[in-house]
Amino acid sequence: RTAAAVRTLKGHSGCVNSVAFSADGALLATGSLDNTARLWRVEDGRCVRTLKGHSFYVNSVAFSDFLGFSAGCYQARKAGLTNAALLQAIFRLPGQAASGKGQALASAAAWARANPPKATAAVAKVIAISAAAEAGTISQAECQSSVASIATEITKAGERAAGVAALAKGLEGARSLLDAGVLSAEQHADKCAALLRSAETGVAAQARAELPERLLPAAASAGSTTGGQIRRGGNGGVGDSKEGGAAPLNAPGHWDFFVSYTQRDPAAQTVARALFQKLREAGQTCWLDVEMGSKSEAAMREGVLNAKCFVAVVSDAYLTREFCLKELAWAKDNGKTIQPVVAADDKARIGELIGVGPPEAQFLRGIDFVDLHLSDKEYLDVGVKKICRNV
Repeated sequence: RTAAAVRTLKGHSGCVNSVAFSADGALLATGSLDNTARLWRVEDGRCVRTLKGHSFYVNSVAFSDFLGFSAGCYQARKAGLTNAALLQAIFRLPGQAASGKGQALASAAAWARANPPKATAAVAKVIAISAAAEAGTISQAECQSSVASIATEITKAGERAAGVAALAKGLEGARSLLDAGVLSAEQHADKCAALLRSAETGVAAQARAELPERLLPAAASAGSTTGGQIRRGGNGGVGDSKEGGAAPLNAPGHWDFFVSYTQRDPAAQTVARALFQKLREAGQTCWLDVEMGSKSEAAMREGVLNAKCFVAVVSDAYLTREFCLKELAWAKDNGKTIQPVVAADDKARIGELIGVGPPEAQFLRGIDFVDLHLSDKEYLDVGVKKICRNV
């Protein structure tokens, strides 16, 4: 109510990605870029448990209460709420103004608005299960299992719808480049095909069925304008990979950008993820390790060699890390366009950041860096546009 900080919870060594309160408000869960989740006691702010074991950062945390889902939905139907509100009730924990499942809530509501008949059917199932549980016809365990299954189905449908929306945004960006004369018709079809191949199978299929033809040229819908060949070589892409050759380690096998950063620096991770999102929104294809199925050294090398532009997120540790230096060397040795970037806060330290690197990395001093200000949208958009000029 006062917007004043009540308590600062310290313990994570990386940025906090997600928070969620337990149904009774006694515990708070947090997920962080330091690869851990923590449980805190709300009463005094004490960390009661640190959950370790993740091999990468924790993006989302939530408390589970399936009976709360069904009860919330049952009461919402009694109140005569819309399908969208009812589906939100399925995902909302009792006694909370906002659920820890924010993305699930948004996806479920959007899906319900776009698919009224399916939403009505899903809600009817949950209401029937809730009523049966209240009457004692089915056990609490059966209620939990059934509602959990329906909630999962709704979440997946909502995620697919959100995926189609994100893909449409990328395709709109590609279309804008075509209309502006930046891309030829063939390049536009190739870019659209690459965006479709990089999407999940269900998302791509749904996009082909739902999106307007102006966003999906016939060649892109079929897969590529190059007759099944991936064109490579020089700064324009990658070497020769004919149809029938070895399949790429990661689809689609060629990208506009390869984003290199060190996982040891949480701030660099944040910059890399934000840059990936912005490039995708601009209609560009992008290689980022956390988005790839294969993260092996061979996959990294494939990504560098098959990208038009190599983007190095230079931070304190970047030029001291073995694999970052390998990626940089692969890009330099193969004549790739190299674009170094830094967080805006490090702009004045570029010389210092390069200085910690080996002699073979000092060539970066001769390249203009792009500084990215993540908290200033206009400043960030200008930086991304500068990066996009490389392709």
